[in-house]
Amino acid sequence: MGIDGSYLFIAGEIGIGIFFIMSRLTDTFDRIWDFVYPKVVFIIFSGLIPLMIWSFFAQYAAYQKDYSKPSWYERIVAQDKIMMNEAIKELESQELQPLQEKEEDLPPQTYSHGDNDFDIPLQHLLEGNHGRFL
Repeated sequence: MGIDGSYLFIAGEIGIGIFFIMSRLTDTFDRIWDFVYPKVVFIIFSGLIPLMIWSFFAQYAAYQKDYSKPSWYERIVAQDKIMMNEAIKELESQELQPLQEKEEDLPPQTYSHGDNDFDIPLQHLLEGNHGRFL
């Protein structure tokens, strides 16, 4: 993890505070203060501006990395949508098929039309696709 700009800003403020307290203790530090203070302020503030800009872009990049991936809910919704689209396409393709392709093939007939034998076993009637003739 990189150094955040706000930590650098706080550390600089603490350093200025300590220097300010020490400079007020004696007159010697007062002359040092008058000489160093403008330079320190210029260096700190001119150095903090690029650091703050850098920290903003670093935080923005970390935010983009964390939130660029879809959430759990978004992944589940996308999977559901894909499954629904596949099911709809399958139903549409079944509706477009001709009727002969949809139905099963008829079983072979157990009697010929010339016979007057109507004693077809019930088992044969139930097995076949005879219900559609009724």
